[in-house]
Amino acid sequence: MKTSRYRIDSDNELAEQMFRGDRKAYAELYDRSFAVIYTFIRKMLRDDDQAEDLTQEIFMALYESSTDTAIKSLRSYLYQSARYALIDYARRQQSQHNYLTSLAD
Repeated sequence: MKTSRYRIDSDNELAEQMFRGDRKAYAELYDRSFAVIYTFIRKMLRDDDQAEDLTQEIFMALYESSTDTAIKSLRSYLYQSARYALIDYARRQQSQHNYLTSLAD
């Protein structure tokens, strides 16, 4: 079995390669980090589907911003993104709850 050359690179090295347009480096980062970030979000939400959706959004945002974002620590960036995603999710849920409550009145 052939080992990917990306397996020996650190996350930060892969991030640098991703910023230079290397899609395989992004795929390797995704494979390495998805489960960790998903688990973090899942513990907070206790909702598998929503945790997967938020995790996907984080990785989409990482990919889309990869050309204009300087990241010193990829793992810290992903956890911070997860925290922000959780805060935004809570705000949306509260807003939706308030709206539904106002309709019931």
